[in-house]
Amino acid sequence: MRRSALFRNVYAPTLRGVVDALLVAIVWCFCASADISAAATATEPQIEWQVYNRFRFYQEPQAFRRYLYAAAAEAKKEDLAFDKDTDNCRSKSNWILCSERALQQDFEDAHAKGPLGWASDNLGKNDLCWDREHFEFVKNDVCGDNFAVPNTHRILLRAPGLAAAQCSWHIETFGDIPANYAKLANENGFTGGLHNATTCDCPIKLDEDAACAQAEIPYSADETKPTGANISVIVTLPGQPPATSKPLPVIVKDYLVVGMGDSFGAGVGNPDRPARIGRFDSLAYGSVNSKQLPVRLDAAKSGTTSSQAFVAAAPQWLDVRCFRSQYGPEFKTALHLAITSPHASVTYLDFACNGARILEGLMAAKALHKSDGFAYDGQVPPQISAVADLVCSSSDSAFNQKILLTAKPNSAACKAADTICEYNNAIYRDYNFSSIALKGCSANSPHVRRPIDYVLLSIGGNDIGFAPMVADVVLTTDEVGIIPGSLADYLSSRGDLETGDIGLKRLGYLRSKYEKLRDAFSKLLPIRDNDQSRIFVASYPMPIAAGAGLDGLCDATEQNRQNADASMDVHTALGGFLGLHGPKPQLRSVLVAACSLNRWRFSWFAPPSDDESKAAEQWFKDGPCKSSGDVDVSTRIPWTYVSGFSESYWPHGFCAGQSAPAPSDADCTPSVAGEPKAAERLNIPTHDPGEAPNCAATPYDLSDLRPYHSRRRWVRTMNDAFLVTNWHGSGAIGTFENAVLAESTGALHATAEGYAAIADSMFHSLLSHLCANKGAAEIEAVDGLSTCTK
Repeated sequence: MRRSALFRNVYAPTLRGVVDALLVAIVWCFCASADISAAATATEPQIEWQVYNRFRFYQEPQAFRRYLYAAAAEAKKEDLAFDKDTDNCRSKSNWILCSERALQQDFEDAHAKGPLGWASDNLGKNDLCWDREHFEFVKNDVCGDNFAVPNTHRILLRAPGLAAAQCSWHIETFGDIPANYAKLANENGFTGGLHNATTCDCPIKLDEDAACAQAEIPYSADETKPTGANISVIVTLPGQPPATSKPLPVIVKDYLVVGMGDSFGAGVGNPDRPARIGRFDSLAYGSVNSKQLPVRLDAAKSGTTSSQAFVAAAPQWLDVRCFRSQYGPEFKTALHLAITSPHASVTYLDFACNGARILEGLMAAKALHKSDGFAYDGQVPPQISAVADLVCSSSDSAFNQKILLTAKPNSAACKAADTICEYNNAIYRDYNFSSIALKGCSANSPHVRRPIDYVLLSIGGNDIGFAPMVADVVLTTDEVGIIPGSLADYLSSRGDLETGDIGLKRLGYLRSKYEKLRDAFSKLLPIRDNDQSRIFVASYPMPIAAGAGLDGLCDATEQNRQNADASMDVHTALGGFLGLHGPKPQLRSVLVAACSLNRWRFSWFAPPSDDESKAAEQWFKDGPCKSSGDVDVSTRIPWTYVSGFSESYWPHGFCAGQSAPAPSDADCTPSVAGEPKAAERLNIPTHDPGEAPNCAATPYDLSDLRPYHSRRRWVRTMNDAFLVTNWHGSGAIGTFENAVLAESTGALHATAEGYAAIADSMFHSLLSHLCANKGAAEIEAVDGLSTCTK
């Protein structure tokens, strides 16, 4: 059975309700009016066409079209008034969030109960143009010899309103024709430019029979020499002479979008396929933790991370080195850009990586170590180099910088054109290089294969050390002292363990590093028109506070304090954000650093619109960061700053959700009716074979866990990380080091819904730029969602 048939059998029940009128209005793009009589059609046949796979990261078109249909259905829903308490979906404001929920619900309805999400279906070797094993783009007829520059685009064809007619299609190419074009055209039935007669008006379906004919359209990135095809159709109606349409010129617009940056760009916290946890297996981690915790399959039996079953049960990612997934906000933004235009496609280069900083990650390689859980020693190439290698035929521009460690970020030495200043701290400087050397090509270079249309970027949080600052808050000091090897020493090898005060000192270096990154982009990457407003840099969500400003956490109520503690009960080394008398002293420093990061970046970059600028100003005036200090009012870097999701994200912070009551008996029956669904529970399931030998886990059965199900909390807790990502280093499973990895990898990052909310802001900002610079002719309407009218 073909894969498309399998797909149709699984998803057909949830898609039959999408009426034909909806699909015609949203999925198909009309090149001329289809409301014509049979007599008129006999003399003036009309043609409809759309790009079959508009998101080229997917090699298999069904992965895109499944998402397309879910998003199209959401676009037709009523635009509800926003209510923070009910969190309604609004088609025009949070379309990506609504689509995420709808697609996941379709997936859960069509599959057996379990923890998987919709992205788990898209990981096969033939599904992606990204090779997950060798960490490179696939080279074949579909993905091309160089993925960044497509050779052809497949389109779907039909002639509407002619159900009783037969159509014969003719295609005549123009422009630069790729060498493999004849082969691809022949595969689609176009032999010598002609296609055999088919039914003219085919029903719209999801599989490859979704149109009466398919055609391969040649593509060239050289916009001075248009490449495409003239398509005409010969229509034969019973009892009438054949009628031939006028040739329709078909040129496919292809947007090159690049995703770069850190964990919040990559989608960390949301594996494409979550770890598989054993239903009855349990294990205690470390000598100070007596709980029997659920563990990955085979863990309790083998006791080692090297067993075949344990490795097979690990989470799966688009790129395991970077914990990058299809749930990332940059990925979702590019995906929705593809949805908005039936006559265009998006070529998406995805390089965002967990732990990336401006220096180590974007400008230099990011080191990997076996101790971090990887199967090999190695490194991730600099993201700028990875992109330049694809879009430049050769490198004719260099970017060379030396790194100066100093306690004075504004010293005269730091202003030198060839110098990047870095915080003078031996622990923080955990890379082994003292200079940067990069090559690429600029927008005006003759060696540009094609220009980059948009860059989606998340970077800066690791540069101030936000993750170890949070770790310093949540760790229990008295527990750390008795752990063999010292937790502080262990974490110090992965990044410094410091208070928020040092984060503020690092923030003093960040502006200058952004400026160096701006210069590197200008010299090394051919961004279209050398226009850096095409770089969209996302604000960071504020996951650890909720509503009470810098003097409180989760409103500092007793219930929310319990929620915070319950969400990290995986290990006794975690003590919670709140002590007996309110927030821990370190917490305020962390929040000040985080607020200052977002507040200063708002002043450094350009907001996408006056409305978003006003909203952000109000946010800093009255929101939780209102007392975070003065704003640096330096001259703006011409990147577009995206922060419009802040208000919608805020009610969904770390402490949102409910704890579950303990079971009332050995059968695990809940003691209180109406307890929250497993997705909302904060505390981790534990095993107690003595009291409840037949329980899979208490307080809930792991088979009920759905990490991608809609829930109030948009932040991955430590317990979420343990159950969903469950990342381990090498060696014995039950060590304390493995407990730290399993409960920290992905913690305090967004859920799939949280990333979708960020993507909504990024998408609308990108769309505003596209409309302002290219006009409405560049994009097609999707029920008003993507029009260029205000």
